[in-house]
Amino acid sequence: MAIGLGFFRIQMAGFDRDQFAFLKPNRLSVTVPFSLYVALERRATMEGRSLSNLAAYLLENSLGGPPAKG
Repeated sequence: MAIGLGFFRIQMAGFDRDQFAFLKPNRLSVTVPFSLYVALERRATMEGRSLSNLAAYLLENSLGGPPAKG
């Protein structure tokens, strides 16, 4: 079975499609104080990344890094 991911395809032999749900990111909307928003925007700009990418990075690291596979 192959799952199309844009221009890429992942070949899966004997795996259920739900086992690869982690491939699809989920959206999260968060309301923060203006001062925090400005600080995050400033840091994202200094690090050359998007605000969304920085927020995801900070959230993931606050929980101890990426989830273990398995």
